Amino acid sequence: MKQYHHKEGTPLAFHKFFWYVSLPIGFLVSISRMISEISEMIIFNWLYAIDIGYYIIALTLMLMCFIGFFGWKSYAWYGVMTYLFASVAYNLFAVIVYAKYSRRKSKKTF
Repeated sequence: MKQYHHKEGTPLAFHKFFWYVSLPIGFLVSISRMISEISEMIIFNWLYAIDIGYYIIALTLMLMCFIGFFGWKSYAWYGVMTYLFASVAYNLFAVIVYAKYSRRKSKKTF
């Protein structure tokens, strides 16, 4: 993978799209999903704590990336990579929890 150290030689189309479109939309979607999760809570349990924790981490990392890209700071790249890792880990956790509870539920019905 080619590394770019100067703005002049960097293809900026993807960077600008990610910076001005993807990050703000992702930020707004995460805020709306977090509000939706909080509004659906009837009884607080540990699954909601993990969801809310993920959304707080995701919002913080997206904001860090957006601010860091203005000054071409290295922490913006680390923020993107950490956000992607956190998203994969959260979604894998969600699949595992869903599989565990759906298997338990299917055993009760048959």
